Amino acid sequence: FIYRQLNIDYAQPNAKADPALSSQVQEALKSGNKIAAIKVYRELTDCSLADAKAAIDRAEQFIKIGRASCR
Repeated sequence: FIYRQLNIDYAQPNAKADPALSSQVQEALKSGNKIAAIKVYRELTDCSLADAKAAIDRAEQFIKIGRASCR
Protein backbone atom coordinates (compact mmCIF):
# COMPACT_ATOMS: atom_id res chain seq x y z
CA PHE A 1 0.00 0.00 0.00
CA ILE A 2 2.62 2.56 1.01
CA TYR A 3 4.66 1.80 -2.11
CA ARG A 4 1.71 2.65 -4.35
CA GLN A 5 1.08 5.88 -2.46
CA LEU A 6 4.70 6.93 -2.97
CA ASN A 7 4.83 5.66 -6.58
CA ILE A 8 7.62 3.25 -5.73
CA ASP A 9 7.93 -0.14 -7.38
CA TYR A 10 8.44 -2.92 -4.86
CA ALA A 11 10.73 -5.78 -5.79
CA GLN A 12 11.37 -8.69 -3.51
CA PRO A 13 14.98 -9.82 -3.12
CA ASN A 14 15.92 -12.25 -5.84
CA ALA A 15 18.31 -15.02 -4.80
CA LYS A 16 19.04 -15.74 -8.46
CA ALA A 17 20.22 -12.18 -8.97
CA ASP A 18 22.37 -12.32 -5.83
CA PRO A 19 23.22 -15.83 -4.60
CA ALA A 20 24.29 -14.38 -1.25
CA LEU A 21 20.57 -13.89 -0.62
CA SER A 22 19.80 -17.58 -1.02
CA SER A 23 18.32 -19.23 2.02
CA GLN A 24 21.14 -21.80 2.15
CA VAL A 25 23.83 -19.12 2.33
CA GLN A 26 21.89 -17.06 4.86
CA GLU A 27 21.24 -20.04 7.13
CA ALA A 28 24.90 -21.10 7.02
CA LEU A 29 25.99 -17.59 7.99
CA LYS A 30 23.38 -17.28 10.74
CA SER A 31 24.61 -20.54 12.25
CA GLY A 32 28.20 -19.32 12.07
CA ASN A 33 29.29 -21.73 9.34
CA LYS A 34 31.12 -19.39 6.97
CA ILE A 35 32.90 -22.23 5.12
CA ALA A 36 29.57 -23.86 4.24
CA ALA A 37 28.23 -20.49 3.06
CA ILE A 38 31.24 -20.06 0.77
CA LYS A 39 30.81 -23.60 -0.56
CA VAL A 40 27.12 -23.05 -1.35
CA TYR A 41 27.88 -19.69 -2.96
CA ARG A 42 30.53 -21.30 -5.18
CA GLU A 43 28.10 -24.04 -6.20
CA LEU A 44 25.49 -21.44 -7.13
CA THR A 45 27.83 -19.14 -9.04
CA ASP A 46 30.74 -21.29 -10.21
CA CYS A 47 33.11 -18.50 -9.16
CA SER A 48 36.59 -18.64 -7.68
CA LEU A 49 37.24 -19.23 -4.01
CA ALA A 50 38.51 -15.66 -3.59
CA ASP A 51 35.40 -14.17 -5.22
CA ALA A 52 33.10 -16.37 -3.14
CA LYS A 53 34.90 -15.43 0.08
CA ALA A 54 34.64 -11.72 -0.76
CA ALA A 55 30.92 -12.06 -1.48
CA ILE A 56 30.29 -13.98 1.74
CA ASP A 57 32.32 -11.44 3.74
CA ARG A 58 30.03 -8.69 2.41
CA ALA A 59 26.92 -10.76 3.15
CA GLU A 60 28.18 -11.56 6.64
CA GLN A 61 28.59 -7.86 7.44
CA PHE A 62 25.01 -7.26 6.33
CA ILE A 63 23.70 -10.04 8.57
CA LYS A 64 25.68 -8.78 11.58
CA ILE A 65 24.38 -5.25 11.02
CA GLY A 66 20.84 -6.61 10.76
CA ARG A 67 21.17 -8.54 13.99
CA ALA A 68 22.68 -5.63 15.89
CA SER A 69 19.88 -3.30 14.90
CA CYS A 70 17.20 -5.75 16.02
CA ARG A 71 18.38 -5.91 19.64
